[in-house]
Amino acid sequence: MLNIVWCTIFVTTFWLPFVWCHTRIHDGTVSLWHTTITLFNSINMLICIWEIILYHYAEWIENHYKKSLKPKYGQKLPPGAVLLDSAPLSQALTGKHWANIWATYSLIDPAYSDSSTFQFWVDVGNGHCFLIPSLLFSFCITFDADESSIFYWNEIVSPRTQGLIVCLFQYVMMQGTFLYYASYIYSKKWVGVSLGGKLFVTIANILWVIFPAIAIVAAYHAVHDNSWQVLRS
Repeated sequence: MLNIVWCTIFVTTFWLPFVWCHTRIHDGTVSLWHTTITLFNSINMLICIWEIILYHYAEWIENHYKKSLKPKYGQKLPPGAVLLDSAPLSQALTGKHWANIWATYSLIDPAYSDSSTFQFWVDVGNGHCFLIPSLLFSFCITFDADESSIFYWNEIVSPRTQGLIVCLFQYVMMQGTFLYYASYIYSKKWVGVSLGGKLFVTIANILWVIFPAIAIVAAYHAVHDNSWQVLRS
């Protein structure tokens, strides 16, 4: 099965159940706010797992990039950029398989094959810090009004407090994105990279600004209203 299909299965597994539960709990309401934020949370969880893999397979990534990929591709992404490669389930469940994502990405930003760089550690930090919060965020904004549910978070932490926490970790994630992209441009890592590679880096970073900004707006309303009611329409 294609790697992009495995990724899609993961994302939908940690996204669509929240959308379904939201419609059941909140009188059949399908909220664009809720659907968008839970989708981003699910995608971010996948990236966080990859970032944890980046840390644990740093040496393998460096060797694979320098010895295999760089001599063959230079600064151009290979066709499909790993996502269109095929892999059985047994392989897709291994960290080493997904470590190839970072070895390939190193073709357009070699910082990810060097564990001494800021770019390496900002992503490793994001992965370890924001995996669980991303999942909990989806739980909080889905089940807060279901008093019969074991996930009735308001009994433990108020929406106002949840909103403050969300603002904090989304802001930190957004700041890391700004710093990463600024360092990528300032250090001229983009020189020699193909147009497709430059667009890939730019678009990926724009997404990690737009979606955290949306989450921060929703969290602001939660702090102001002590409720996630803004997500119910």
